[in-house]
Amino acid sequence: MLQRQVNASGSGILGLFAVYLFLFSGCATFKTVLTGTIPTPNNNHVQMPGYSFARPPDQGWRLERDDSRDYAILTKRIEPVVWQIRTYKNPVRSDVLVAATAKEIADDFRKLQVVNMTEEGVNKGLYELRDVEMGEEIVGEKKFYTMEHVIFNQELVQKVSTYLYFPQPANNQFFFVALYFEKTPSNANAKSYRQDFLNVLANLTFK
Repeated sequence: MLQRQVNASGSGILGLFAVYLFLFSGCATFKTVLTGTIPTPNNNHVQMPGYSFARPPDQGWRLERDDSRDYAILTKRIEPVVWQIRTYKNPVRSDVLVAATAKEIADDFRKLQVVNMTEEGVNKGLYELRDVEMGEEIVGEKKFYTMEHVIFNQELVQKVSTYLYFPQPANNQFFFVALYFEKTPSNANAKSYRQDFLNVLANLTFK
């Protein structure tokens, strides 16, 4: 089993905190780039240290980034609804994990998130975890390992999609994590911008 190595190496930590912190405390603080601007064909290409992508044009998305962690956040708000796309390149620091297959790491990453959300949220009565589904999906020409789930409490509903990309079937030095969130009050419905998220993934390139 890889679960303890994933936890110890940090491979499963950022994704969990991204899900948990967005629901209960909003956005973290990051160095802001292009905030307040409307993306155009001339400024919509985002260059991160380890990867690049085209952010969706003309839809009100605002970009925040932390280059030290290769972490980008796109946020769109139409109060009281918030949508987010989060991306980061996650290094694999353990020799055991490097030797594992992409599917083994992806399975362990997803299972660890479910375990941690159950222990830190469900078992403490903070929220319910619903509709967990794991699978695989081709976006553009890239294969992603996916997980869908819903976090629910009396005030908020958050739909979350997790997409993991591995450059190779095994012997990976890093993998890419992308998350899509729709956060709404429990009595409201949200328009989906999932296609914008998929367009980001389809335009993803690595350095």
